[in-house]
Formats: sequence, C-alpha cells, structure tokens
Amino acid sequence: MTTQRPAEARTSPNPIRRLRTGRHEEPDGAMTFFEHLSELRKQQYLFALAIGIGAFIGVYVRNTSSKGLLRADHQALTKHT
Repeated sequence: MTTQRPAEARTSPNPIRRLRTGRHEEPDGAMTFFEHLSELRKQQYLFALAIGIGAFIGVYVRNTSSKGLLRADHQALTKHT
C-alpha cells in the first residue's frame, strides 16, 4: 500500500536543482526533446574537455618521465663503454 503526498508537495520544484540548472522542473520530471538535446550537448562538451585535459596531462607526464629514463639509460651506457 502506498501513501500519496499532498498535491503541493508533488508539484513543488526542487529549488536546489533550479538554482543549479537555471530552469524550472516539470512536476513529473519530464523533459522536452530539446531539453534532452541541450543536456546531451552539455555532457558531450564536458566529456571532450575531460578527454582533452587527460591527454594534455598524459603527454606532459610522458615527456617528463621519458626524459628522465633516457638520461638514466645514457648515463648507464656511457659508464660501461
């Protein structure tokens, strides 16, 4: 058996989400097609930004660590010759 909340509790928008997203929520949580597209676009931009930042960090770490490894190899090779 389920109990139903009063009508004003069901239809009141979440003020935290409205502040974060800048828009009102539908009472049942439904989004229009264009709202879905804008949400998808936002997620794709964040995904691309995360990939770009990760690639930049990866290249930087690879360059600094490979220089250290090459220097150590060079020193080891010149000592034994």
